Amino acid sequence: MISARITATAASPKRTRVTGDMKSPSTSFPARNGETLTTGCYQISDKFSYACDSVNELISTVLQRSPSVSRNLADRVTRSILDRIAQGVVSVGDELPPEGVLADELDVSRLTIREAIKTLAGRGVILVKHGKRNRIAPVENWDLLNVELMELRGRMRGESRNLVEQLTEVREIVEIGAAELAAERITPEQLEEMRRHLGTMIQVEAEEGEPDVTRAVEADIAFHRIIIEAAGNEYLAATYRPLEEVLKAVRMDTSATAKVRNEAIHWHGEILNKLENKDTKGSREAMRSHMGQTMGAVREDSE
Repeated sequence: MISARITATAASPKRTRVTGDMKSPSTSFPARNGETLTTGCYQISDKFSYACDSVNELISTVLQRSPSVSRNLADRVTRSILDRIAQGVVSVGDELPPEGVLADELDVSRLTIREAIKTLAGRGVILVKHGKRNRIAPVENWDLLNVELMELRGRMRGESRNLVEQLTEVREIVEIGAAELAAERITPEQLEEMRRHLGTMIQVEAEEGEPDVTRAVEADIAFHRIIIEAAGNEYLAATYRPLEEVLKAVRMDTSATAKVRNEAIHWHGEILNKLENKDTKGSREAMRSHMGQTMGAVREDSE
């Protein structure tokens, strides 16, 4: 875990310096009796050294430097800020409270707050400008390939259906052409893998009891991924890959009914048959029909 030692600095006797070894197997925080400490921590020489003004702040800071602890805490802060947006506590254009205030409210260090802010800024949710308070960015800036942000934006603006339909339109543009390319380039090994995934989808429907929708959806997505890979175009694969996280979330919703799952099985079988026969036009049209069925499921699910 973490070990640390606390010693008074010569320049500031009321502050302390802590050096923590993040790879050490033990945790200890020895301090001298009667040592006077005040508030806050700051980094001083290397990534493991801090000057702090309270033992609690010092311990919190060192603990939160542990990668696993730091990531979990930062994720919690990230979700907390998103919850505040969802609940209307803060709105687009509003300033966030200062780092110190957020740290106190959420019972974490400023380092953790900064890590969470950095994550949200990277996803387009927060505008960070030097010398100014952080603000909530316009929703148009948000990363729509992040499932949580897509769902939050959909709820805030009442556009969940529209966003999912837009995603399906992108799939139509990408996958219809990919199927045509794949018909010319697909390998026997890839065809066999597609048969296996289709078999999984069929097996899920044949099993007694509650169907394993997650397993069926994973097989569905894997089936389509092979078509993208078989197309043999790296730019196409790079375009499709980021969609998969959001695609899985959407498919979990639209595949909730046996009717939709069985329709998908039918069209997957048609697509596979055309690919096996190296039928470029047939593969393209089978995928077009499948995408039409998918769009119908999306619209039905949102009604």
